Amino acid sequence: DTFDIRLFRARALHSLGQFEEAVAGLEEAHALTSGAAITAGFLGMAMAESGRVDDARALLASLNKQSESSYVAPTSLAFIHGALGETEEGLRQLELAATVRDATLCFGRVLPAFDYFRDDSRFDAILSRIGFPDPDVQSGIPAPAY
Repeated sequence: DTFDIRLFRARALHSLGQFEEAVAGLEEAHALTSGAAITAGFLGMAMAESGRVDDARALLASLNKQSESSYVAPTSLAFIHGALGETEEGLRQLELAATVRDATLCFGRVLPAFDYFRDDSRFDAILSRIGFPDPDVQSGIPAPAY
């Protein structure tokens, strides 16, 4: 299997709540990328959700160390913080993501990894600021015609 297949299969398992199987698949995908941060974000989130909190924290520490010498997408860190119940730090990372134009934020309204932040008005404010207003709020922007 290719990296993409392993990653998307693992993310599908994660969405189904099969966290242990998702972790195994994400570990395989992560190994194929030589430790890419975006894969690490999903992996750390799934680890925390499967009860492997110490592993998730170790991965988070590794990503923080990596960020001292190379770019680590703040959304990757936010996903792990969210799964660990660290909403404040997760939102701080999402604010940073907006500042550095982390492209993953474009999926903020649909990607389940952002679920940890959806109930917080600050998350809506971040997405609105980058051009993704709350669809439930009348924005004055016409709906697309399909």
